[in-house]
Amino acid sequence: MEELIFRKVLIDRTIVYGDKAAVVLSGLLFGVFHGNFHQFFYAFGLGCIFAYVYIRTGKLKYTISLHMAVNMLGGFLSSLLLQQLNYSAWDTSDPYAYIDMMFNHAGAVLGLVILEISMIIMGIAGLIFFAVSAKKLEWRSGEYERPFHEMGGAMFGNPGMMLFLLSGVCLFVLDML
Repeated sequence: MEELIFRKVLIDRTIVYGDKAAVVLSGLLFGVFHGNFHQFFYAFGLGCIFAYVYIRTGKLKYTISLHMAVNMLGGFLSSLLLQQLNYSAWDTSDPYAYIDMMFNHAGAVLGLVILEISMIIMGIAGLIFFAVSAKKLEWRSGEYERPFHEMGGAMFGNPGMMLFLLSGVCLFVLDML
C-alpha cells in the first residue's frame, strides 16, 4: 500500500511540477508517514530512491520489490534473529553465566553481526554508486514547474497536505514522549 500511495498516486499527480519536486515530495511524505525520527531520515532517502526508480521505469513492481527487500532485511530478518535471544536471561552479574548465554545464542548473535555488517557494506556501496552516478541522473521539467521559492506554496498550501504534516509532527512528538 505504501508504494501504491507514495509512488503511484502521489507521483502521478505531482510529476507536473517536475521530477525533482515529485521525488523530494514523495520521499518527504514517505519519511513523515513512518511517524518517528528513528525512521524518518532513512525512509526519506529510500523514498527518494524509490520515487526516482518509479519515475524512470514507470513500473511499480520495481519499487515494491525494493521496498520488500529493505523490509525483509531491516524488519523481518533482524526481528527473527532478535527473537532468538532471551533478553531476561542476559541480565546477570555472573560473568560465567553471561559467557554461557553468549554460547547458547551464538547462532543468533553471529547472524545479527553478519546482517549488520552486510547492511553497512551495502549502504557504503550504495553511497559510492550514487556519488559516481549522480551526474548521470536525468531530471525532466514539469508542465507546471515553478521556481524553488514558489514550490512550497504549490505543494504544501492545501488543507490535506497541512493536515498530513500536522499529523506526522504529532506522531513524532508522541514517539518522543
